[in-house]
Amino acid sequence: VDCGKQDYMLYMGRLAREKGIGLLVDAAREMPEVEFIIAGDGPYAPKTSAGPNVKWVGSVGGATKRRLLARARALIVPSLWYENNPMVVIEALSHGTVVVTAAIGGLPEMFEDGRSGYLFAPGDKGSLVRCIRKTMREREILAMSESALRYAKSDYSAASHLSGLEAIYSAVLGPILSNKVTVSERHEDP
Repeated sequence: VDCGKQDYMLYMGRLAREKGIGLLVDAAREMPEVEFIIAGDGPYAPKTSAGPNVKWVGSVGGATKRRLLARARALIVPSLWYENNPMVVIEALSHGTVVVTAAIGGLPEMFEDGRSGYLFAPGDKGSLVRCIRKTMREREILAMSESALRYAKSDYSAASHLSGLEAIYSAVLGPILSNKVTVSERHEDP
């Protein structure tokens, strides 16, 4: 069964120390059999030439970005700092692409570890290498790719976003509406 994935790992983002790009390049050196594509720009761009298995493609957008995300075996997010909710993770999951991220900040809350991606210890090259190697198992990647897509549809779709917003508004406005008190009644001028 072909899920349309190619055998490359993708990093997509700003190329800076705090994003963990140095860690990713070090991990790539230990895995010469694995292709890494690095998309982005920043102060570490010249340092991304780590060897024949690492290809820097610069900043990408539009169809090129979507194609890279859709075909990647996994998106790697090796951040050393506290990421909140990187859009690239949501975009990868929406393409059925497994994510491998540092277990830091909001990243662990963005997907299901072991089902739609893997978490590794922040700054730990060995942990990152082990997670990347797991994505190379064909049977697992097929199931995880399907799981990533399902997760994106259930947690990051417009419908789920709207449902979440409605729940927040109901929680906040519910007591006011059930008491038939309007905002203007609560803030009457003396």
